[in-house]
Amino acid sequence: MGNLAAKTEAKVSASLEEQEIARVVSSDATQTFTTIHHDIQKMAGMVNGIALSTQEQGKGVAGCSQAMQSVDQKVQAVASAAEEVSSTADNLHGHAEALRLALDELKSFTRGSPD
Repeated sequence: MGNLAAKTEAKVSASLEEQEIARVVSSDATQTFTTIHHDIQKMAGMVNGIALSTQEQGKGVAGCSQAMQSVDQKVQAVASAAEEVSSTADNLHGHAEALRLALDELKSFTRGSPD
């Protein structure tokens, strides 16, 4: 029976060693999963931050686009007004020239030559 007791004791000892190894492995796995979980939460926070930044950037781009459209409209209005001013200036120049000719003719007439 001594041999049977020794075998049982060896099996119990081996089982206890295996249980200790299993406990260490389980503890390491738990710690690893906890670290992974923490890293995933951290990454999710960064992804959310990127998403919010992207939305803000999109709003900024839309604002810039709107401002550029407004600038374009104002430039077109200024160009149109400049065209009108140029046309008016040409018209005034023509009138001034006609007035000058009329004044020259009037001067000539008033100085006149005795007929």
